Amino acid sequence: MLKFLFKRGKVVEPKDSPSIEQNIAKETPRPEPAHPVQSIKAQEPIEPEVSVKEMNAENQILLNSLMDVQESLEASLLNQENLVNQLQLVKEGGSVAEQQKEKLTAELKDYAAKIVDLESAKKNAMDQFIQAEKNLQDLQKQNEHLQSAFQASQLLEQQISTLSQEKELLASERAELVQKVANTKLDEEAIHSRIEDYQEENFALVGNLNQIQEELEQHFLQKQQVQLEYNSLQSRWKRIERSYPNLLDYDDIKLVTVDSVSATPYLIWEAKNFYHANVIYPRFNMVTLLNEGRGGMAVLDPDVLGDKKAASRSLSQNIIFPYQLSNPLAIAQNYKLLGNIPWKRTLSGVALLDEILQKIWPRSQFPKEMDPSFWRSSLTQLLLDLKQLPKTITFEKVVLKRELRNIDYEHVWLEVHNLQFGNDYVIPKFEMRIGASLIQPQGFSRHPKFEFPLINGRVKPFETWYAESSDENGSKFELRFDLNKNVADFNALSKLSRPDLIFLVNVMLSIPQFIQALENSQVPVARTWAPWKALVEEANVLVAQILQSLAVASNKAEQSQLAPTTPTQRAAALEEKPKPMQVQKKNSKTTKPISASKKTVKKVLAKPVKKVTAKSSAKTALKPAPKKVTKKK
Repeated sequence: MLKFLFKRGKVVEPKDSPSIEQNIAKETPRPEPAHPVQSIKAQEPIEPEVSVKEMNAENQILLNSLMDVQESLEASLLNQENLVNQLQLVKEGGSVAEQQKEKLTAELKDYAAKIVDLESAKKNAMDQFIQAEKNLQDLQKQNEHLQSAFQASQLLEQQISTLSQEKELLASERAELVQKVANTKLDEEAIHSRIEDYQEENFALVGNLNQIQEELEQHFLQKQQVQLEYNSLQSRWKRIERSYPNLLDYDDIKLVTVDSVSATPYLIWEAKNFYHANVIYPRFNMVTLLNEGRGGMAVLDPDVLGDKKAASRSLSQNIIFPYQLSNPLAIAQNYKLLGNIPWKRTLSGVALLDEILQKIWPRSQFPKEMDPSFWRSSLTQLLLDLKQLPKTITFEKVVLKRELRNIDYEHVWLEVHNLQFGNDYVIPKFEMRIGASLIQPQGFSRHPKFEFPLINGRVKPFETWYAESSDENGSKFELRFDLNKNVADFNALSKLSRPDLIFLVNVMLSIPQFIQALENSQVPVARTWAPWKALVEEANVLVAQILQSLAVASNKAEQSQLAPTTPTQRAAALEEKPKPMQVQKKNSKTTKPISASKKTVKKVLAKPVKKVTAKSSAKTALKPAPKKVTKKK
């Protein structure tokens, strides 16, 4: 087997490829000597004890090794055959490559010659291209020159057409000018004649102007004289107003409506251009009525007679019955009237009623369904009751000076102009603040405050004013309330004089009227006026208690002063004769007694006067001085 393999190897080997043979010799492993056999032969003779099994195992091992060598030899032969085939292919490819190389060499030579030709052609083309670019640039320059020349020619044509049009226009204008010159020459003569006329008129006007200037100078001097007289009359009128504060004037007074059959009979009076207490009313409407035998009066708001609902509402808001304020206790019980009734207009109504009874009634003609004697006695009694009313707060206007809003405190600062309380308190400008502390998040305050600062920061509002406290706005007199406990800090009032205390109480009770005046004037505030008015009215319940305590103290003082304590005093009181009423003129020390027999009206008033004096006898303790009645003119 081994011999066959070696013979086959010899036949296959090529003689002309020693390198391949060398490779094969390198790659082909040399057959190893059969060392197990040789080693076995070389060994010492086998001992007779070696068994046949061991020999068989060794033979099997040798056989396996021989098979392995055979497989390796077969693989080497196969590799050798592949290499021989590859060598043949390489030899054949080498010959073909030589042929292709020769062919490519020839083609390269041809290409080199073509490249040389192309280089020369390229050079020639570049020279031609450069020459063409130069020619193109020359052509562009010539084109630009031609275009500029063409544009210049077009511009010249336009200028020529424009000049021709201007020439035509100038020709037409020249013709018009020639015509105008001809017309001007014609008009010049007329103008010269007009100028002469105007000169004559100017001379006449200059003379008139001189005359008017002289008249103006005279009028100016007369105006100065009239102005001086007007100023003198104005100052005199102001003095008259100060001397006669109850002076009244009117164009006409008439009875508008009469109702004598209803349960509440009434009369409606109207005065045109009515003047009283420095106020002019174009139409002043007053209602006098009787309710359960008691007389009442109301001054209606302006222009409400045409609307029944507005007239009824105005009547209910402004009506006053004197018996409700006949004495201090009644005033304390009806204290809300002081803050709801417009007293300035009401006092003007009292003056109008007095004027009606004295001057209008005697010369008036009344309707048939009216009983003049009944109404005159009723109105006379009403007038007497109205004249016995106590002093009240009056004012001209209210201004909101400032509104302050903080997290826990708010106030509205009011200025009340021309505030008056009787004849003792006449204040051109009165200042006060309505405060609210401890503001609740979901509501308002339950702790109101009435603050009275110095007027303009310098002047005391009343004589016994003192700095009860102070803040960033300066010193102030303050009165604090706690509506949850229904208490107030009245200790601050103990240092005030009795007149100042009565004045201050009346001012506080009139605060709702101040707020109503601002609301009527549509003065805006952040919280609206309704909660402020409700807060003040609730605080005035406690203020009314002060007024009631003053009334009780006055009644006790009256009883102690009027009741005679000894028989001698009682006899002197019985023997004392009544003195006639004294009317004192202002700025005069003399008094004149009023005669009871001058007018027939006195007879009608005789009986009611006793009742009034009996009712009003309780007021004498409140007034330190007798009431002064100013004589009207």
